[in-house]
Amino acid sequence: MNDGADFLTLYKELGVGPECDPDSFKRAYRRRVSGLHPDRAGTDAGGEDTLKTLNYAYSAALEFHRAHGRFPGATVKAPTATAGMRTDIVQGGEDATWDEPARTPSRWRGLAWLALAIALAALLLSAENEGDVPHAMPSETAQAMVTTELHASTDPPTLKLGMSPDEVIAVIGPPFSSDHTGQQWLYGASWVRVACGQLVDWYSSPLQPLDVARERPGPGDTVADFRPRRHCPGNE
Repeated sequence: MNDGADFLTLYKELGVGPECDPDSFKRAYRRRVSGLHPDRAGTDAGGEDTLKTLNYAYSAALEFHRAHGRFPGATVKAPTATAGMRTDIVQGGEDATWDEPARTPSRWRGLAWLALAIALAALLLSAENEGDVPHAMPSETAQAMVTTELHASTDPPTLKLGMSPDEVIAVIGPPFSSDHTGQQWLYGASWVRVACGQLVDWYSSPLQPLDVARERPGPGDTVADFRPRRHCPGNE
């Protein structure tokens, strides 16, 4: 999954380092994609290509964290000796042998990861000293999203009819593309439809499911007081 992912560029884009915790990493990602969304950045600034690259590296970093318990480039803790492990040389002249645990491949893999982490940290520090690391510029909308997350319940957010476009992006990320009207956002085989500033429909494909309980919205999949708008404000 992480073949070709540029984690160094990802950290620069998000304004974080590999030692950050998953919650900070996800918030930084959402702030960044909110500023790159076509509704804000326009279509002539290469924002769509940047979003695709950012989404790929972000997914690869999360998968790496799930597999290893840390982000790529984070410092690897040196293995500690367990009780009863031999660490000395068995005395016996020419027949003396090294302790087996010292020669296990896992130890060498740990040292290799440590060396890689040190090298990546040095590159990040060098770029930061030269002023190349961009700082995140959260918009008012992104700040509102973070505030909403802090005050939300412990249940993970999910799509509901009546959500605003920014709330949709905060839950499932920016779309891969959209139709010619800009109202139907495409997520691979799945899609959502946003009209009059609110989510009005979705389809969650089994091939690329959305963060929803059902394939199509049901009676209870709405925000409080949701009412479909027949006329959009400003178009009457």
